[in-house]
Amino acid sequence: MLKRRSSDVKWFALMGYNKDNEDETGMLAFDNESKKPYKIVNDVKEALKFPSKNINNIEGFGTPEQWLDFFNKEPELENWRFHLIKVMNR
Repeated sequence: MLKRRSSDVKWFALMGYNKDNEDETGMLAFDNESKKPYKIVNDVKEALKFPSKNINNIEGFGTPEQWLDFFNKEPELENWRFHLIKVMNR
C-alpha cells in the first residue's frame, strides 16, 4: 500500500458572505458553545477544513466540492453563500 505524502493532500475551508449583508464575511465552523449547529468565524484555525483526498480511508468520504454543495443547501445557512478557499494546513 502506498503512503500518500502530505504534500499530495490539499486542505480547504468554506469562505462565505451573508446574502443580506455582503460586508459580513467569514468561514464556516461548528458552534459547540450554543444551541446553533454552525457559526461564522474569522480565524482559519477555527474553521471547518476538508481534505482533497480520503487520507483516513473513510467510507462515504466527501470531497471539498461535495461539502460545499451540501452547506450551500443547508437550511440553517440559507442566508449564506460559500466558496472553497485553499488553506495551508489543517
